[in-house]
This record gives sequence, structure tokens and C-alpha cells, in this order.
Amino acid sequence: MWAYVKAGHSSLNLFDAILHEAMKILDTFNSQARVNTVWAYAAVGHSSPKLFIANTVWACAIVDYSSSKLLDPISHKAIEKPGDFNPWNIANTVWACATVDHLSPKLFDSISRKAIEKLGDFNPQNVTNTVWAYATVRHLSPKLFDAILHKATRKLDEFDSQAIG
Repeated sequence: MWAYVKAGHSSLNLFDAILHEAMKILDTFNSQARVNTVWAYAAVGHSSPKLFIANTVWACAIVDYSSSKLLDPISHKAIEKPGDFNPWNIANTVWACATVDHLSPKLFDSISRKAIEKLGDFNPQNVTNTVWAYATVRHLSPKLFDAILHKATRKLDEFDSQAIG
């Protein structure tokens, strides 16, 4: 993407296609890859709420930065557009909010509903991060936890010791 930006090529269709594929593997990106991805989209003026919301909240958690001036508007945007979220976005957004003690019941309620819809696409790490986040902020979501319990018991062999512990 860097090369396309430097060449001045900013085809929205191309960046949409790249984003679609990148969202499938975003959890494998290191910090530099995440920053470069967000930079490339910003540099060409491509708006991607799902990419920016999840990565911004994740970055705040990584540096232990908690500011309601930043996180409240991001939470509101995530509540408005939960349909844009994939399993990685869901898990990392609630994980990051919990990590910096950003309590947003409306966000957790909204994401809970979306997580239930997308649970079939969650990998063990997405499940673990989501459960940890809800437990950490003590946000009750019985429907989500029941759905996760059902998924986890059917696919227990996919969970490693870190995900189970």
C-alpha cells in the first residue's frame, strides 16, 4: 500500500479490496504494519471506520492511554456502526477498552449483539479476548456468554492452553 500512496494511486476500489483481505488477517499484523495500514488509508483520504476504530483503541491500550475525550467519540462511532465489525474488530475493541478501564456500557451492549451474530467466525483468540474484556469490566451479557459457552464446548479442541487458561 505504501507504494500505491507514494505513486499517488488512490483507487477506492483497490483500497476497498485490500481492506477486505487485510481485515481477515489483521490480528497477525505487528504494530508497524498496523500503523502503516492506517497511515496509507489516511494518506489517500480513504475512510474506513472499522479499521480506524479498532486500531485507535488498540493503540491506546498498548500505550496505556485512557482519555474520555478520545475514547468516548470512538465508542459512539463504534455503537453507530457495529455492522462494520469483524471478529477481530469486536474482540480487540472490547479488549482495548477493558485494558484502559474505559467503561462504556452502550458500547459493550452493542458489540455483544454483533459478537453473537459473528461468533461462528471467531477464532479462539477472539473468544478469549472478548470473554476477558467483559469479565474485566464486569459487564454482564448472559446471551453472549451462553453463545460463547456453546461454541467453546463444541470446538474445545481448537483452544490451546493460553486460550483455556
